[in-house]
Amino acid sequence: HSIVDPALHARYVAQTRALSQAARRLARMADGYRQGGDPGMARCVAHWLAAFARGSVLAGRIRGHQSLYVQDWMLGAFAIDWLKIRAAQGVAAESRRAVLPWFVALSRPVQQVDAAHPGRVDARNNHRYWAGMAVMAAGIAADRRDLNDWGLGSFQIAMAQITP
Repeated sequence: HSIVDPALHARYVAQTRALSQAARRLARMADGYRQGGDPGMARCVAHWLAAFARGSVLAGRIRGHQSLYVQDWMLGAFAIDWLKIRAAQGVAAESRRAVLPWFVALSRPVQQVDAAHPGRVDARNNHRYWAGMAVMAAGIAADRRDLNDWGLGSFQIAMAQITP
């Protein structure tokens, strides 16, 4: 098993804090919309996701496995938030035009890493399952069958590993 380096872990937490907080807040708003039906909450989620998309948040160069994992986790969280609010009254078309291509772009790195290194352990463990969920959610949001299929393939990898 791994031994956590406290200094490196503290640095990681500091570097990902803003993203983690944003993901939690957006999830609370998206869930609030689903529970209470307030379209203002949905519009707020759409506004923030569109701002992230226009700012190319998470679209920078991937530096190491952990960066890819964080990108996957955030893509999954944001895509699921979008799925929760996308049909809400007043979600602006310009938000859709910004967010959906961003989701597609964020789906590419994980697929490329997997295609280039299919023998890697994380191409067939929980990291792949999380990536599959994220890519599938992005595919559903963007109406991209190829992304949905890749996510489904990840699910099939997971199910094939379950033994009695």
